[in-house]
Amino acid sequence: MGIKDLLINDLNNIFFNDDNFFSETVTYSVLNADRTYTNSTIIVNLSRKQEFLFDDADGGEVIPAHCFIRTSDIAVPKYGDLITDSSGNIWTLQYLMSEESGLIKFMLHRNHRVKIKRYGI
Repeated sequence: MGIKDLLINDLNNIFFNDDNFFSETVTYSVLNADRTYTNSTIIVNLSRKQEFLFDDADGGEVIPAHCFIRTSDIAVPKYGDLITDSSGNIWTLQYLMSEESGLIKFMLHRNHRVKIKRYGI
């Protein structure tokens, strides 16, 4: 067994094992061209960054997170795809950060609180 096989084995049995604290099973919803979603259940490594809240363009607060997936699970993740985590929170894919050696890393956002804006008053 070579180093590549050992690394792939570690990824599958440790990093993407939802029995460990590294990963969890989520529902990944691919945004189709007709604006509908196709759902699949995959294991991801989701690193929430709740200490970094920032305002979005609509005045609400957004929680960012980094997510790692295997290219064998979702070949081409894209802006607008959704991830529903084990707590029922819905995360929106914002942009891809890197892709190498069968792993894709991307940034997710989850609306935390929406502020109501009043116009014309």
